[in-house]
Amino acid sequence: MTLSWLQFSQASHPTKNLDPSSTQYPGGLKTQFHKVKPGDTLIALLEQHGFDIHQRTEILKQKVFSENFTLIPGEKYRTASSKDHAFKELKFYEMPTNNILIFWRKGPQAGSLSRTETYTIKTKTARGRITGSILASINQHTRDDFVAQRFMDAYALDYKLTKEVQRGAKFAVTYEEKYDGNEFIGTGEVIETELEINGKNDKRQFVSYTDGGSFISAKYIHKDRPLYSPVSYQRITSQFNRRRFHPITKRRTPHLGVDFELPEGEDLYASAEGKVLRMGKNRAAGYYVVIRHVNGLESYYNHMQSIDARIRNGSYIKNGQVIGKVGCTGYCTKPHLHFAIKKRGQFIDPIPFIKSYPYKEKALIVQHIEAFNDDGATSLKR
Repeated sequence: MTLSWLQFSQASHPTKNLDPSSTQYPGGLKTQFHKVKPGDTLIALLEQHGFDIHQRTEILKQKVFSENFTLIPGEKYRTASSKDHAFKELKFYEMPTNNILIFWRKGPQAGSLSRTETYTIKTKTARGRITGSILASINQHTRDDFVAQRFMDAYALDYKLTKEVQRGAKFAVTYEEKYDGNEFIGTGEVIETELEINGKNDKRQFVSYTDGGSFISAKYIHKDRPLYSPVSYQRITSQFNRRRFHPITKRRTPHLGVDFELPEGEDLYASAEGKVLRMGKNRAAGYYVVIRHVNGLESYYNHMQSIDARIRNGSYIKNGQVIGKVGCTGYCTKPHLHFAIKKRGQFIDPIPFIKSYPYKEKALIVQHIEAFNDDGATSLKR
């Protein structure tokens, strides 16, 4: 089973809780799976399942869920109740992470907790051809669009796929599916990808480590790139674009960097050694740090939750040093890092300059690349 930040993001926050599997319910619990409907809110669902106003108030006071927690129509949640209906539990899945939220009531009492779930993992491989957009073509063969998005991430540092992949090109993707018992809940990490580009099969593998993972290829090892990844998990949600439509200002303004979506509180790393030019907080960037590197490049880290206490203006920064935490400060709609690079005073696309892995994982990635068998295999023809 592949491990990534999907399984390690957010610590558990236990509160006084009742174990639904405990012997206090010798007859067991009746479980049912439901789908969130448009317009559903947490308060409305709690009320619908018999939580009175005092129990709902107690749950809100405990604040086990983040401000960014939202119910998405179509997503599943589970209910469990005792035969006498004295006990009721609602279980919400924070996909694509392994975090779950549980809200319970028993008699007049109520409580909540957040923890990571241990899913049953099944591996599935989908194969096909690109018949229109890459995302749409892959979505035809998988259960949700997360697989297609991660497929794009696997190649994002080396290709502009929308321009370089021809119609009819073959693809294959191996990924995880998560089950709660026998119920499919959602897709997990993409483990391996293959794509026909210019008549050749380009294969990528996902290498996991304690707090993240990277896609690697024996063909593109990024030895000559001067910067390491500032994050342990590259989930790219917005690329360098001089004419991007801004989701908050509703205007076309340049997006002079790349956005990595990560859970709030994840570590951010210096992409190379250098000196802190400036740091602080402003209305647009939120908490930010700017580092000038020995090769003359400047790297920018925006929307941070916090800046590491050791960081000071003018201080020397080591390669891979933790400089802060992922957040959503400034002009921001969800937790992410906006990472930008300046060269000779001009913002440039960071993608061609960064490796697919952080400095601290260099030895592990090199080891995997050396073992990666990518000798022009024709596995897409299977």
